[in-house]
Amino acid sequence: MSPSKKSRIGFFYRRLIAVVAINILPLIVLSGLLYSNIIVDYRSNLIELLSNQIILLAATSESALLFHDAEAGERVLSILELNETARYAQIFNADSQLFAQYTRPGIIIDTVIEDFDKAVEFKNNNIYLNRPIVKNGEYLGLIVMSATTEGLEAQKERLLLLSILILL
Repeated sequence: MSPSKKSRIGFFYRRLIAVVAINILPLIVLSGLLYSNIIVDYRSNLIELLSNQIILLAATSESALLFHDAEAGERVLSILELNETARYAQIFNADSQLFAQYTRPGIIIDTVIEDFDKAVEFKNNNIYLNRPIVKNGEYLGLIVMSATTEGLEAQKERLLLLSILILL
């Protein structure tokens, strides 16, 4: 092969690499942005959904606390059986004593009431929420809820796979 032919192939090869790089770079950036935005939206939606659930549970458990009816409190919390992500929920009275609880079978309660310094907290692939139970300005107690974020992890994996497929 002659030197002029090699330089022409080298010239076209460099141009091809430049064109491919110019086209792939925006795809990589857009895939990353899409991935991060969807994860943030999914996480926000999860927090909002669970926050609404704990608000509803707090409101419906007021009468159980007022009448010292722990059985009614447990019936209120048992609705969490329908939420597959829910791990457990606990109601504490105004003296921070456990009043009622729901625990999904096989789940160990891994936190104590003193651990909650924020309304929403993520730890070890779980989300923890707490909300005071107040009626007419009177503090009745606290409700604590834990749910798994395995759905979030599965969503991350699916999105990562989708991003890779887009790049191919």
